[in-house]
Amino acid sequence: MPIYAHITSLGCPKNLVDSEIIAGVLIKNRIGIANSPRNADVMIINSCAFIASARNESEFHIRSALNWRRKKDERKIVLCGCLNQWDPKAENLQLIREVDLRIGIDEIEKIAEKILSLYGEKKLDGAINKLPSYLQTTATPRLQLTPAHYAYIKISDGCSNKCSYCSIPAIRGEHRSRRQNDILSETLNLLSNGSKEIILTAQDSARYGSDLAGYKPGIVSLIRKMDAIDCGHEFWIRLMYCHPRHITPELIDCFRNAKHLLPYLDLPLQHISDKILKAMNRKVSSSLIKKILEEFRTIKPHIAVRTTFITGFPGETDKDFEELLSFIRETKFDRLGAFKYSPEKGTRAFSLPSQVPDSVAEARLKLLMETQKKISLELNQKMLGRKIKTIVDSRKGQNTYIARTPYDAPQIDNTVLIQSNKKITPGTIITVKITSAMPYSLNAKPLS
Repeated sequence: MPIYAHITSLGCPKNLVDSEIIAGVLIKNRIGIANSPRNADVMIINSCAFIASARNESEFHIRSALNWRRKKDERKIVLCGCLNQWDPKAENLQLIREVDLRIGIDEIEKIAEKILSLYGEKKLDGAINKLPSYLQTTATPRLQLTPAHYAYIKISDGCSNKCSYCSIPAIRGEHRSRRQNDILSETLNLLSNGSKEIILTAQDSARYGSDLAGYKPGIVSLIRKMDAIDCGHEFWIRLMYCHPRHITPELIDCFRNAKHLLPYLDLPLQHISDKILKAMNRKVSSSLIKKILEEFRTIKPHIAVRTTFITGFPGETDKDFEELLSFIRETKFDRLGAFKYSPEKGTRAFSLPSQVPDSVAEARLKLLMETQKKISLELNQKMLGRKIKTIVDSRKGQNTYIARTPYDAPQIDNTVLIQSNKKITPGTIITVKITSAMPYSLNAKPLS
């Protein structure tokens, strides 16, 4: 009897790549992919555990899966991803003991045989190594789950920055880079199959290659070689998740000269107060951050800068927060996300003095995002009348299409609503004229 699995992928694009590997491994081993839980025999949850809210979401999906399993005999639940690594022995979250199989990050390519064992006489357990070391290669199966015209490539995994608030090093392991030739081969395959936008992702993309002994091409070499690919059609390269500590003059120069690299800088800053940056162990200063931003905007005046900030970090005073707000108002970030500090056991920040009350952190977050909303509207209004290339993601209604500018990553940034009486195929890169603006979206019409 054929087995079908439904995959729920939670968290970031890096986790989505893992879900695509899971899907590829299943298909290779003749386990089908179900488009809904109703048609599935196995529910696979690829979980996120970065902060408390992410774990709550994972827990919600586990409870939903348990209800799904009760409705039909022989249904199975498989838990993958970061939640397993965060709680390998199920000591903190009893709920995860109720699933049928737990798969650690290092065992991702063994998932099919372990699922099949659930229906056999001998059940294979899932091992969860404390510090995973897994990296995909060119031999790794992968089924693209994004729309055909854009794809994520995970160039490295893990993180060695040891920020005091972050549990990622304990969950995903130390920073480790894939071989450059593997990445280039994957890029060429995706472009040959019609992808128009390649999105490079990692916990720290700017650090790529630093750990490859005797072979350190780095992120600059990778981008330049990707930029030189001739695939016969227009394509974009988007670079995500660059720790400011690892921004180099050579990387900045890449943005000046590369023809396919988008004018989009994803630079998670987390704060601007030197006191807080030091407590976070970010290993950068406010002056260095401001210098980096100035250098990028000098060589690329229209570059879109995306960042994230944390409110309510231990020791953050009203003065520190006001410094952050002033910095945001002055810098006018094109794209900005923020979240409350989440106390994570096992991190240094968990035991820091002067913990900020949750209500204060929440109020600061609200004010920060209200400030950014005004900035975003102001910046979008400056786009009125401008002609700009967009990539069309999907159709919405009879004559409306959802698209993105080079300044917007899928799912997290702004959108462009294109009104057109003529059919536009998703994945098409077209030039439009901006006709109106909202805080987080634009309206436009296509140019003939």
